[in-house]
Amino acid sequence: MSTAIGGLLTVASSQSASAGTVCSQILHGVPPYSFDWSQQWTTLHNNGFVHPGSGCPQDDAYGGWVGIDGAVQTPAHFPYLQGNNSNHSAGWMGILWLSTPAWIQIGWAGGCAGQGATVQCFTPSIGQFDEVQFPNGNYILSNDGTLGYNTTAIYNIQYFPSTSVWKIYDNYNHWLRDVINLPASGTPTVSTEVYNGNTPGLAVEMPQTTFGSSSPTTNAGLRIKGANGWVVWGTNLSSRYTTQYDESTCPNPTWCSSGAPAYAVPYYLSMYYGNYYMAGYGAQR
Repeated sequence: MSTAIGGLLTVASSQSASAGTVCSQILHGVPPYSFDWSQQWTTLHNNGFVHPGSGCPQDDAYGGWVGIDGAVQTPAHFPYLQGNNSNHSAGWMGILWLSTPAWIQIGWAGGCAGQGATVQCFTPSIGQFDEVQFPNGNYILSNDGTLGYNTTAIYNIQYFPSTSVWKIYDNYNHWLRDVINLPASGTPTVSTEVYNGNTPGLAVEMPQTTFGSSSPTTNAGLRIKGANGWVVWGTNLSSRYTTQYDESTCPNPTWCSSGAPAYAVPYYLSMYYGNYYMAGYGAQR
């Protein structure tokens, strides 16, 4: 429970992470919980931290993209959840609106996730989910069926301006659902995620998820869509930059060595360097 960084990101070219930043996040009215993320997304400024409200150095994310697609390879086994399926581990790609907050996500999950009546459980095998958070607080989490281990699916989320609709696809072009009442552009994101709110002090596993392909110009390559069409998502974007980092929270200051005040939730952030495919994995504190 004292490790500063819980997840890792590896990229196609071997590049190291910068030194970790340790700071605090105060959460008002939120029950104790612990999240860990490894993420890659676009940002306005090169080499900038981009998580709003973290209290860390940060830049605004770039909301000028209208699509994301690429392959997601599932892990080799069901994540270790300390025997408590009320925890979860997941790997997803999506579009985020950070200041709202709102999002569209699709990917794999193991364990249970959701809010209130929307809770879905992906056990005893991992399953495919898609999830929508609306600016007004409405929330949808859908169980799309069981997935195999070490298998690859190509997901696709994109906006169609003629109808003001976001469309979610699996298997590249198999339509799942339309989403309306969300902004016309957002921030593309790929992420591995773990949640541990039910076994405090014990680790929940974030198994490896691979996003994209070493052949970036194929449908399996990690791509994002802007005004001029689809582009390879790498370090040299036609518009803005790629930001990649590891981020985690801890629900009880006594569990993590952060030096944070007792009223704050310890929060950790470390910068990485993006490329056209990445793998996210690590251990939850």
